[in-house]
Amino acid sequence: MNIIAELALIAMIVILYLKIHFMERRLLKLLKKLGEVDTTLKRGFEKGARKG
Repeated sequence: MNIIAELALIAMIVILYLKIHFMERRLLKLLKKLGEVDTTLKRGFEKGARKG
């Protein structure tokens, strides 16, 4: 049971690593687009927080 559990954990880690590795490229592109929106949203939230 211990060996199976360890293999399962290793498999999950490898799958997660691969998913993250492939998603990074897409996420970086999205973050660049969202980064421009985030700066404007943060400014809006800061103004709202100061008023509140």
